[in-house]
Amino acid sequence: MNGFDGSEIKNAIEPVFDLIFITAAEPPSVAGLHASQVLEPAIFMAKCGHRVTWLAAVPLFSYLEDMVLFRGRIRSVQDRCAKEGIHFEFVVAPITIGGSLSFLFRHLTLRWAANRLVTLMRPQEGRRRVLHARSYYAAHLACEIKSIAKLEEAWRVSFDMRSVLPEEFPMAHGFLGKARFGFAKQWEHELLGKSDVSFLPLEYARERISRESGCEVVFAPIQGFDRAPDWSVDFEQRWANRYMGYAGSISTWHDPVILLEMLASIPGSHPRLAAPPHPLLEGLSCETYEHHEMAAYYDGLLGLVIPGRKDLEDYFISFKMRCNFFSTKAAEALSRGVPLVVSSKLTELAEFVRQHECGAVYDIDKRQIVFPEGNWLESKSEWLRLSENATNVGEMFTRRRVMELYQSEWNSLFEVPSAN
Repeated sequence: MNGFDGSEIKNAIEPVFDLIFITAAEPPSVAGLHASQVLEPAIFMAKCGHRVTWLAAVPLFSYLEDMVLFRGRIRSVQDRCAKEGIHFEFVVAPITIGGSLSFLFRHLTLRWAANRLVTLMRPQEGRRRVLHARSYYAAHLACEIKSIAKLEEAWRVSFDMRSVLPEEFPMAHGFLGKARFGFAKQWEHELLGKSDVSFLPLEYARERISRESGCEVVFAPIQGFDRAPDWSVDFEQRWANRYMGYAGSISTWHDPVILLEMLASIPGSHPRLAAPPHPLLEGLSCETYEHHEMAAYYDGLLGLVIPGRKDLEDYFISFKMRCNFFSTKAAEALSRGVPLVVSSKLTELAEFVRQHECGAVYDIDKRQIVFPEGNWLESKSEWLRLSENATNVGEMFTRRRVMELYQSEWNSLFEVPSAN
């Protein structure tokens, strides 16, 4: 990852545990969130000297699709893990991806998957392991594995929550969602209670769930990209090109009309979108990138637009509440020193931009940028200031900084003092 080989951390902190990444109810992949939140962190920790494993409970229908249509996604994960020195094991579980069926039968299906995975792992008494789960289903699976292995003194469960279950949750599922919500919140609190450490990337959500459940939750930023020792922002090139970016799909999460409005509000800029073609974006530069190509994409941008939606009800259903949203793309862009242009509807992200002065806030209702105030959009010196601020605050989103935070918390579970 941009020149980092793990030697500094490896020499500073001798690994005292094996690290096991756990995914469940979602097909493993070398792309998307699994690339940025599982595979790349696993590679990072392997370079730091840890023995790293990825365990996956693959939904039955996803497995059949992969096999019947010859997609080769699981094979790609196996090959990439083998190349990086990461042990990968999976079981096919009779569970669907999300939905009510998965939720109602989670105890039965995940208990079955846990038994199979424990057999594959061949637990060794006295060997310390951290089971790091990136979702609710994965945390449930991790707790089941720990219980079945009966190595509570040596194994720890790390729950990477990513979000919390809010009151808007029933809105997306009608009557069944309303009936299910109480059980879901109880499940959430049980997972927090059973996990040895839990993480959230949003302060408001973290404080809320801590008060609600009585369990402490650690703040951990979303991981972006690492910076090589000689990396720096080429602002002169950014200003000369004036590329204004957007990264991700165009769907219910981000309104293309709002995106166009926000792009048009920045005079002299040239849209350069890391997105698939869309009818409303015809005529704009749209191109898709592999995850490993995104750092270079961000490096060429003057700013990144994150539009969200204007219609709050649809927005809540999509995002499961505003307090849950801090865009992965925002974290990635900040890690590369790119200022953000965000919608005022994205409350925590907009407040972050205001607090750190690392971009602009666009008021959808007023249809104009309201922060920073004044006629500054064509000012080179102002964009330089925002870029410098984004570079400084973006350090907290680099993979190295975030993984050091995780590792410090994991070490403390085994009463190992932090390197700091």
